[in-house]
Amino acid sequence: YLELAGTQAFNTGNYRETLEMMTEALAIGDRAPEHRTPLRHALWLRRAGQACYALGRVSDSRTYLERAAATLGRSLPASRAGKLAGILAASVRLWTRGLWHARRLDPASTQGIEILEAATIAESAAYPYYLTGETLALMYCLVARLDLTDRLTLTGELVSATTAVGYVWG
Repeated sequence: YLELAGTQAFNTGNYRETLEMMTEALAIGDRAPEHRTPLRHALWLRRAGQACYALGRVSDSRTYLERAAATLGRSLPASRAGKLAGILAASVRLWTRGLWHARRLDPASTQGIEILEAATIAESAAYPYYLTGETLALMYCLVARLDLTDRLTLTGELVSATTAVGYVWG
């Protein structure tokens, strides 16, 4: 119920209620971790992060979004060198997939849904980094999102990710 109510509150712009619902869902999930999947847990963290961002709580937003990425095994590297290496590795993967036309996943598959969630988290995490002037972290998030969405059959997310990287890097 909390997940649905929080999502509805988010979709109608009621970010305070969204944050309340998602933090309650997170608390219940922490007390009974057997009733949550990593994907659902990441979604709750992402929604809480997005709500904090909309409420102007940039530091809290960043914390929630970083936790969401970590929940799906996609932590933001802490060091500058780690971020640069991540950008380079993602760029090589993108280039390689472009050369060999790698088989793409269905976005509606289980793995595709998780990839789309991770891409949405990466996109959402880019905004706080932009506001705090952390250009390398911003670039890492945008390239990670592009790398993730490029693993799927063509979606609007891929087009949007490509445009964002082109806009920021161009």
